[in-house]
Amino acid sequence: MGDGNAIIKMDLGKFSKPATVLIQKVAGAIGLLYEPTHLRRKARAQADVNKIKAIAKLELGELEQRALQRLVSQEVRKQENIESIVSEAIEFLPENAQVEELNEDWVAYMFKQCDTVSDTQMRSLWAKILAAESTSPGKFSKRTLNFLSGLSQSEAELFTALGAYVWQREDSPLAVVRRLNETTSLKDVINGSSILQLQSLGLITYQHDLGFSLLEVSGPQKFYYFDREIVIDLSDASGSELDVGEVALTTLGAELWEICGAQPNYSHYYMAVVEWRKRGYIVSEQ
Repeated sequence: MGDGNAIIKMDLGKFSKPATVLIQKVAGAIGLLYEPTHLRRKARAQADVNKIKAIAKLELGELEQRALQRLVSQEVRKQENIESIVSEAIEFLPENAQVEELNEDWVAYMFKQCDTVSDTQMRSLWAKILAAESTSPGKFSKRTLNFLSGLSQSEAELFTALGAYVWQREDSPLAVVRRLNETTSLKDVINGSSILQLQSLGLITYQHDLGFSLLEVSGPQKFYYFDREIVIDLSDASGSELDVGEVALTTLGAELWEICGAQPNYSHYYMAVVEWRKRGYIVSEQ
């Protein structure tokens, strides 16, 4: 795409290689380039708006003028949202991101789902999606993008709260949630009601009576809770099943957990360790 056709331009020299490639990918997908400064960008956009308004007054009737002004306002808002998402995604990009393999059709599809999102937290979520997909192309499906486009801020916050219960084993996230009816209070965000809501969204599966277990576990197993590491050994326990509670992340939930921005709650960590020890597991904190 030549500079004359660019919607917005930017000096790419100040960016890392992954960031530069990402900007070029976005440009190829939706015709978006950047300008050196935000002020120049805003000034040019405003000049274009004023030009359109002037033409409209000369050539269009009152109804057409209002329709055109509405269209311009909508497109300016979309443009600002897109640029905010790209700018924030650049901040999340690691140096080893495989941006060259990022599919431009995927990029175009993503921005169709999020170009009207102006809430700061939700835009940040989309920026993390773009950065994660740029780092490992193929990580997020179009189905996931469709789901996110309909996710409300309150639903996103609820899932982020659940993230405080999530551990990792061999890069697989595990939601360790037990006995909700016994251990939660009215002030807890994660309770029976919110768990059912997350299940209805398709982010988790909830089995109050049966629960979930890792099968055929043998030998010491490493588990991680944010910056904490433990080793669980079932040698002294009966059987080879490791109980992990009443909740399991779905494939969709596991995808989104990585970018939900959850923070640790170490009371959940200690409750899980105590419960595992009660079941006869040997738990060693590293």
